[in-house]
Amino acid sequence: MKTHITAPAGEIGWNYSIPPDRGAKVLLLTVGHIAVLGRWEGRVGEFYLAWSPLPKRDKVRERMIETELAAERVVGRVVPGAA
Repeated sequence: MKTHITAPAGEIGWNYSIPPDRGAKVLLLTVGHIAVLGRWEGRVGEFYLAWSPLPKRDKVRERMIETELAAERVVGRVVPGAA
């Protein structure tokens, strides 16, 4: 079992600079090497080392999944992973 999943080289990565819009929500790599969601503060290296854009959501696919799960609950099927 893998402990993490990484993007192929060149697709997604960390930008070791201040984001163009400090007020925008982004993924942040802290000086403690932990990824968090938030807005940039300070200089590079003060609180954060780098930032990355948020992944895009597929809201249509999310609705399809939710609809499928709701239908399974109505029929009385057991949903895998549900307690």
